[in-house]
Amino acid sequence: MGGSTYDAWQETEMRIIKKIKLFFNEKDHLNKNIKKKEIIAFIPARGGSKSIKLKNMAKLNNKPLISYPIKLALNHRRIKSVVCSSDNHIILKAAKNLGAKTDKRPKWLARDNISTFDVIIEYLNRIEKKFKILPEYILLLEPTSPFIRKKDITSLINKLDKNPDASSAQTVTEVDSNSHAFNQRYHDEKGSHFFLEKFRKGRFNKQLKPKFYIHGNARLSRVKCLIEEKSIFGTKSLPVVIDKISAFDIDNSNDFGIAENLIKSINFLKKKN
Repeated sequence: MGGSTYDAWQETEMRIIKKIKLFFNEKDHLNKNIKKKEIIAFIPARGGSKSIKLKNMAKLNNKPLISYPIKLALNHRRIKSVVCSSDNHIILKAAKNLGAKTDKRPKWLARDNISTFDVIIEYLNRIEKKFKILPEYILLLEPTSPFIRKKDITSLINKLDKNPDASSAQTVTEVDSNSHAFNQRYHDEKGSHFFLEKFRKGRFNKQLKPKFYIHGNARLSRVKCLIEEKSIFGTKSLPVVIDKISAFDIDNSNDFGIAENLIKSINFLKKKN
C-alpha cells in the first residue's frame, strides 16, 4: 500500500474511533444501558508478534498461552462471558474450542499503533448497538500472563464492588531492588548515569528507598468510567498487590524458559503437599 493511501486509510480509522468515543460521551445514554454486577472478561490476542511468531499460541507446559486466561475466566462465577478478540483465525479457532466467545477484529485494529483501549471501545460500541446493554465491568486479561490466579480476580472485583468512586482496580507487584527507579541508568557519550540522581542521594540501600510497583497484568475497569474518562485505568485506580510469580509476563523466548521452570516447581510443590 502506498504511503499516501496508507495515511488516508489511517486517518479514516482514527475518525471512526473518535466518533465512537463521542457517541459514548452521552452520559444519560450510558446510565440507562449499564447492567449492574455484570462482568465480561476481554482477552486481546492479535496474531502479530515481534518477539515470537504467533506468540499467543505458543505452548507452555504443552498448552497454548491463550488457554490460560480463558480457563481462568470461565471458572470464575462472577464472570458472565469470556471474549477473545483477535485478527488471526488460528487464535480465534483455538479460543472457541476452549469455550470462549470470539470477536474477529478488523485488521486495522491489530496494528502496532492501536491501543488496547481503542480495541475495547470499538468492541463495546458494537455490542451496545447489537444488545442495547453494556456490562458494569470489563476484565482485561493477557495470554502472556499465565500465572494470574482466581483469587486475584476476586480481589479486583471486591475492590470495585466496595469502592463505587473508583474507576478501576489493577494487580501490581513490588519492584525488585535492582530494578528500582532510583537504580535506573541512561547512557550517553560521557558514560552511564543514574536517571533519578537527585532522588537517589542519601538512599543508597534498599531499606531507604520508597516502595515502587509495576503492573501485574490484570485490570478490571468500570465500563462507564472507561468510556467517560477515556482510559482503562481512569482517574482512580485501586491496587491489588500480588506476588512476582503471579505477575510474571512472557515477552520472549527466555521468559518461556523461566515460565516452564516455574510451572515445574509449582507442580512439584502441589504433589509434595
